Amino acid sequence: MESAGTMGDRDKDSVWEHGENRVPGWTCNYCKLERKGGGATRLKEHLAGRGSNVVHCMFIPKDVCDYYRREIDRTKERTKERRRDKIRAEDIAREGNVSTDEEDDELQAAMNNPQSDVIWS
Repeated sequence: MESAGTMGDRDKDSVWEHGENRVPGWTCNYCKLERKGGGATRLKEHLAGRGSNVVHCMFIPKDVCDYYRREIDRTKERTKERRRDKIRAEDIAREGNVSTDEEDDELQAAMNNPQSDVIWS
């Protein structure tokens, strides 16, 4: 199951099979807890029994709880990977392994005119 990517897809997230979307907020289908704020992520935390700012559901089936725990773990891991990738890209740029615009222009000129005598700086 994929989770929604944009606010326009709010109702398409699989978590709404386990809670009612009440913009703003939600109601849990298992314990009937109502919240006036938060969205899909907050409901997932409630169902998974994770998160410090949410009351954990005591009536959720174990398989549903386990599913949302895995979902939260996957989301956190993807966030860590994106952060690591960004740091790697910044490190590469800082090391000077990125060509300058002038070098790019010279390379493009040489590619367009392979017979010319291009002087590289």
